[in-house]
Amino acid sequence: MPFRRAFMFAFGLSVLCCACSRAASTTVTLPSFEDVFQAPAPIQTAAQAVVEIQIADGVATGSFVSGDGMLLTNNHVLGVDECFREGCYATIQRMYQRHATPGSLESVYVVPLAVDIGSDIALVQLYSGSPSGAQLSTPNFLTLQPATAASLLDTHVNIVGHPEGALKKWTSGPVVDTDGTWVYVAAFILPGNSGSPILTDDGTMVGIIHRAPTSQDLGTNVGIDEFAIGTAAAAFASYLTTASISSPQLPPSMLSNATSMTDDQVGTNEEVFLNSQVESANVGGTSKPVITSLGVACDDALTQTVYSSPEDLASILSPCSAGIAWINCQSSTGVCPSSSADTQAWLTRYGQVFAALQSLNGQLDLDMVTAGPAGLQSTPALAQSVAQQGLSQALASAQPPLDFTIAAYCAQYGLDSYNGTDIVNYLLSYASVPDYGIQGSNIVQTLMALYNANRVSNTQALSLLQQLAADVHIELGTKLYIEQILFASGVID
Repeated sequence: MPFRRAFMFAFGLSVLCCACSRAASTTVTLPSFEDVFQAPAPIQTAAQAVVEIQIADGVATGSFVSGDGMLLTNNHVLGVDECFREGCYATIQRMYQRHATPGSLESVYVVPLAVDIGSDIALVQLYSGSPSGAQLSTPNFLTLQPATAASLLDTHVNIVGHPEGALKKWTSGPVVDTDGTWVYVAAFILPGNSGSPILTDDGTMVGIIHRAPTSQDLGTNVGIDEFAIGTAAAAFASYLTTASISSPQLPPSMLSNATSMTDDQVGTNEEVFLNSQVESANVGGTSKPVITSLGVACDDALTQTVYSSPEDLASILSPCSAGIAWINCQSSTGVCPSSSADTQAWLTRYGQVFAALQSLNGQLDLDMVTAGPAGLQSTPALAQSVAQQGLSQALASAQPPLDFTIAAYCAQYGLDSYNGTDIVNYLLSYASVPDYGIQGSNIVQTLMALYNANRVSNTQALSLLQQLAADVHIELGTKLYIEQILFASGVID
């Protein structure tokens, strides 16, 4: 489960001058994580080989399994839907954890060595910076034991990873069930833990995590039936010795950057192109810019009138939404439409997507009137102005009630108030908003945007972050996000 934030815009973490530990109440015990420095010594040592992976559309976890840059993670992180056979780009960060000095963000080129869809694993070789870079030096790496799922039943194991793309955390529990090559561990994880190693108590890797339970009622009267699902190492251990650059073991469904596609297929696979920084596709034997194909696929999607749900419509319109991730006319290295006519076409598409989703059930996809048009502008000042105008018009027309989703957009794009309510005052009185706890991440987004705009002081921001971190109504994911901000700012170590 790579972690993806809901907002298209992002805020820096090192803008200010919590750890979430396990706590019990009189009635229930809620799941949480421990910091790596609290783990037994063998797990702390093994954790040095665990890194955060950032790709264009998410954040996940991986582990070094050799001293020369071989990394193990999930197929759904760096596999068939994310990377070409020839390779793709990613960013990693080592030692991103409490009581440690994190390494700098490292740009790496990823070449797949073995991808197994059934085991959900991707074994890749990392190069420094580019395809022509040196193999990455990785002196901290894990030893793999090819344990079977059955042999791990009842074994106490440990999981180390980056939940919600946050600081590295440790959790543990017994293997409580198996199914084929899969193991079920009574331990808590979140999106972002994808690719986390399963470690024995001596720090040996015996499996890899790929998901948490979904669509199940996990709550009980005394707590949460927490568990994580992974693959035992016996299912993929042989790849470490049999797969190589000269003899990769890749599924037929893994694309090459030379694969001939239709415009719609380019739209479906745009994340692979984005991660690989390949700006043109082979469409019917002819090289064609990806954003041109996305435009065609978007236009096709906008003509469709048959869909089964709001989610289905959003999926159909995904080539249109993908334009936001692709188009950045403010950067000399960014992708930008080649003519004013193409620019206008994308503005029209964004407006049509906004209208289509709104007409279905009244929901507002505000990225279509803010981040989308902003990316088409040539300067940051123009981008901010256009986004502010689009947001103002959309809110004035739809008149949605104020919540922290609306507040976050207002704060990001410079609207000081909405329907007579000052956004700063709304933020500072967040606890008076009914059921504010479910809006925790948007509260923090609002705060950071206002701080970056100098509308909230350093003292106010720090006080509010600490207040939110201690608030029992705020969900764990938001507290992990707050901890990142406080750690990056030097408030905690």
